[in-house]
Amino acid sequence: MSTPRTARRPGRLQAALRGAGALAALLVLLVGVPIGLWIVGHGYLPSSVPSLQQVQDALTTQDSGQLLLGVAVVIGFLAWAVFAISTVIELAARVRRRPALQIRGLGWAQTIAGILLTAIITGLLGGTGANAATAQALPLDAHQGRPATTSAPAFPTATAPTGAPTAAAATTSVTSSTTATPVSTSSPQQTSAQPPAAGQPAAPAASPAAAPQRTYTVRTRDTLWGLAQRWYGDGVAFSKIKDLNVGRAQADGRAMDASGEIFPGWKLVVPADAAVPASELDTTPGPAHDVQVTVYPGDTLSEIALEETGDASNYPAIFARNAGHPQADGRALTNPDLIYPNWTLTVPVPGAAPAPPAATSGQPPAAQPSAPPATPQQQSTPQQTTSAPTSAAPPATTAPPASAAVPPGATAPAQPTTPAQQQPTNTAPAPTSAQQPVAPPKTTTTPVATPATPTTTPVAEPAADGLLGDLLHAPFALTVSAILAGALSVGLVVARRRQHRHRGDGRQVALPSNAAVRVERAMRAASARADISFLDLALRSLSAQLADQDHDNLPDVLAAWLGPAGLRLQLAQPRLDAPAPFQAEADGLHWFVPADADLPVTADTAADHLAPLPTLASVGRLDDEQFLLDLEGLGALCITGNPTKAVELLRHLAAELAHNIWSDGLDVLLVGEWGAALTAINPARIRAVPTLSEALTGLRQRLDDAHRTLESSDAESVLHGRVNDLDGDAWMPEVLLVACPEDSDPEASTEAELVDVLRQLAEVGRSVVAVVATGVADPTAPGLTIEIDATGTLTVPDLVADPLRAEGIPEAIVGQFVELFAAAQADDEPIPEASDPAPWAQMMDASGRLMTSQETPLVSADRTPGDGTEAAEPMAQQNVGRPAQPAEPPAAQQLSAADPGQQDGDRDGQGDPAFHGRLVEFSPRDGGSQQQAQAQLDLVREQDPTLDADLREWHAVDCVRPKVGILGEPTVAGPGLPPQQRMQFYTEVLTYLALHPRGVKPDKLVDDLWEGQQVQRVTYRQVMSTARKWAGTFAGDDGTQEFYLTHARSDEPYRLVDCLLDWALFRRLRKRAQAATAAGDVDTAVTDYRAALDLVRGPAFANLRPGGYSWLANRDQSHDRHLPGFVAETATELVDLALAAGDFELAEWAATTALSADPYRTEDRPLLDLMRIAHARGDQAALERHARQLLADADAEVPEDLPPHTFATFNELLPRGLRSLRRGA
Repeated sequence: MSTPRTARRPGRLQAALRGAGALAALLVLLVGVPIGLWIVGHGYLPSSVPSLQQVQDALTTQDSGQLLLGVAVVIGFLAWAVFAISTVIELAARVRRRPALQIRGLGWAQTIAGILLTAIITGLLGGTGANAATAQALPLDAHQGRPATTSAPAFPTATAPTGAPTAAAATTSVTSSTTATPVSTSSPQQTSAQPPAAGQPAAPAASPAAAPQRTYTVRTRDTLWGLAQRWYGDGVAFSKIKDLNVGRAQADGRAMDASGEIFPGWKLVVPADAAVPASELDTTPGPAHDVQVTVYPGDTLSEIALEETGDASNYPAIFARNAGHPQADGRALTNPDLIYPNWTLTVPVPGAAPAPPAATSGQPPAAQPSAPPATPQQQSTPQQTTSAPTSAAPPATTAPPASAAVPPGATAPAQPTTPAQQQPTNTAPAPTSAQQPVAPPKTTTTPVATPATPTTTPVAEPAADGLLGDLLHAPFALTVSAILAGALSVGLVVARRRQHRHRGDGRQVALPSNAAVRVERAMRAASARADISFLDLALRSLSAQLADQDHDNLPDVLAAWLGPAGLRLQLAQPRLDAPAPFQAEADGLHWFVPADADLPVTADTAADHLAPLPTLASVGRLDDEQFLLDLEGLGALCITGNPTKAVELLRHLAAELAHNIWSDGLDVLLVGEWGAALTAINPARIRAVPTLSEALTGLRQRLDDAHRTLESSDAESVLHGRVNDLDGDAWMPEVLLVACPEDSDPEASTEAELVDVLRQLAEVGRSVVAVVATGVADPTAPGLTIEIDATGTLTVPDLVADPLRAEGIPEAIVGQFVELFAAAQADDEPIPEASDPAPWAQMMDASGRLMTSQETPLVSADRTPGDGTEAAEPMAQQNVGRPAQPAEPPAAQQLSAADPGQQDGDRDGQGDPAFHGRLVEFSPRDGGSQQQAQAQLDLVREQDPTLDADLREWHAVDCVRPKVGILGEPTVAGPGLPPQQRMQFYTEVLTYLALHPRGVKPDKLVDDLWEGQQVQRVTYRQVMSTARKWAGTFAGDDGTQEFYLTHARSDEPYRLVDCLLDWALFRRLRKRAQAATAAGDVDTAVTDYRAALDLVRGPAFANLRPGGYSWLANRDQSHDRHLPGFVAETATELVDLALAAGDFELAEWAATTALSADPYRTEDRPLLDLMRIAHARGDQAALERHARQLLADADAEVPEDLPPHTFATFNELLPRGLRSLRRGA
């Protein structure tokens, strides 16, 4: 059977847009720059060639600025001339199709010119931008007039041996046209392959071989530029090599990143068009083989060759193999430029070495709370031993198989396993006769395959933008200070923990928009460049080491440098007696502490020491170091220069000070409209003051209070009081940030008052107050003055000799920062209705909870399958090939009869939230009817008849259909051929698809998995092809083999159908357990709750691959944020039943399992449950131990600081409150 493929559409628009943009940029550089220089600078140039005396006079007399500006204009013209010459050189080389002459000193200009010319040629002229060192230049597509993509060959399809019946692993071919309309017409270009004479079949022996994949081992001193010079004759072509190898895992565990740095011993995939001597190659391809493809409208031979072999130049081999062979419509291929829809073509593709046996088991389970022993009823059940280590099962009256940490048959990402993670193998009870009958397993016909394996194909994984992108724009992650990014990230974590703790039952936390989420991701990436935790502990260590020192022995710190090597403090006066672990440098003006130093203050003891420099804040950076100023030590800081850049720096200071972890007790005052929105970032620390006069009045009062405290305290200075903790709360600082209007009058009373305060602060020295101002009109304003120009260059006189890159927050992204924190401080919201298309998803919300009439489910009215707009609901298991459920199941009819108040025709029992709500309200404990509650349980069972069979299949050793696990480290097991490389990447791909039950269209898939990258169509199709083979096939209704991962034809999305997902099983079990509880069937409820929690292996999405799963931040995929709360609620429901039955062991297991799923302790419920269990047992010591842990996790000093619902339970269990805690401490 032929291999179905997505109908193609020409991909020229994007290349044309890039070419047009490059042409515009080139015109600006060649024409616009000299015109602009002349218009702006001709007045600064001499009207004639100056004499030697005029030059001497200009250099020896005071310059009014004329000379400096004239020199700048001349330099600008010289730089333009260099670039123009480089462009001519590069253009001539491309016209002559020869390597460009490399001129020493012009490398930068030739690189930029080469990139722009390449984009213009490939985008607008349809040619190749690479120079040809030999005749093996990049081949032009004879049918489309565009350069062929040089991706590596696509994976082959296994074929059956001769004489054996073939079960083709492909879906039924669907075509949109059966007419004789040609798919493509010939271009004026002709191919070298000629059709055979009429009536004569083509000789297969004449078929050219498809180009095999080649690899090269990196040697010492190799660079991508040098390799491109050798292979293409032009270093600019390095991007071809880079694009094929970015993200490709190497033997040393590393991978090439966007910088393109390579290391000896790495193996690089060689582009198909590179002229590499055979002696340099180090791989030998395996035998070639064939795949069958179906032609779709719009296809061309070159595009088929591109998709199936990775090289469009292989189209003559396809023509030669198929020429003259009759097709189903009676015609035959006689012209390489003319093919028709529904034809089946044989495509020769390169092979590779035989595949190793497919892995059938994943990693051992992660450590989790030990479960209670099995009940006697379990022990009497016939046992079977699972091959994978499992966790002990908790007690239950009727037990399903014990959960394995990884679904049997899974191939988990390779992770080191410590002895603590290994668990002994336990036996799992086989199903008893009391359980429901097992549904017969679905038969899967697997093709008999020859020992061929997919070729090792480089797959583009998420990475940074390429070189051209770096030249045209600066990524957001590089525009935000690493210290600011780290401070805001910490602030978000704190706000979100509080938000989770205040979440009510049946509610979920609010989420920011996707635009704000993208800013957050970039912010977290930027935070990796600086370790603010080290900075905080180093400063507190300094405070601890300076304790008991006299005031005269304390250093006067003005600034600091934070970099990868460590922290360097810059002092006002030389001091050589630096306390360990700080080391005084030779000049005594700098104290340095290495990043790997053994600091005396640790995270556990940090709260015992006040930070000595709470107003230390970053203002600029130099190379990989951040420069910070101690605002309090300076007292007054004026920012001059470009007004826009100055205000951006002011915003930066406000945002950073709002969440700096070393800014104990800091208050930040903002004056001016520029900062009003920033107060939402942390209202507890930052606030807007209406007028400057009001702010200055408060500052004076604060100064007076500090002065009076010094007079009556043992502290000799502010710093002395902090490091010795003398009246510590008196030294909490206050910083005023003010932007004066550009046209302010220095004589105005308000500005004069500001200058007076600045003068006072500059004279007093270190105090508890600091002022940072921009736009001060008085040039004699005291304090340190720093200057920022329009390019963002920062000059800090006396302190830094070199210019810095100024920090700043552009106004355009302030809204995203504010939205992130506003969402983290917002009230919780109802959990949306389950959006899964399967029948079992009816009558439940996204957490698996039965809907009630008081709830209003959140359902998107314009939800479109596959477009990514469906409700924030994780996954589905579409029951492919299973009978559809009736619109009105018998149980629903019985339930209607049990409700005399329901009128005929009021509702159909499907999708009506009010109807679903009344089902839950029939619970006997709420005074409802037992008959109605039982009817509700029967309806739930009829909606999900395969739940027990699916649960057994999940735990089974064999793998019949795809299994995806997210309740722990992501795992995937598929019945098909697992990928031979990048297992973690393909695990992410199938996990992503499983979490989109309605499917996902290619454009959204590319945006989510390759965010911000230009991904060729052949790349993501190749990825999907590999994932599809891993997911495997099943027998369709007509007996043909169909893929679990569908093809995205036309406007159809990619869908992973009929997969088993642990989170889906969890929710289905919870729903049935709640229905059973309402019906009084406690044994069934306990069994289902236990089975659900037994699927939890640890924190959801644990141990993610670096740089992956960024799509989890999307609003519709924030499972890692929601799942800990949903698991905790489920565990509480089981704890309620277990406590009612006096089964403390089961209750404790449930609560501890919930704790294991919440590593950041965002939920109070598990510890509250442990407190309830200890109270029921009469274990006062355990009760108070859990209570202390709860207060510590919530950062609450007293129980009253806890959320209201938590405090209510806390107070009920410990009515004496804090006194009881003190006695137990």
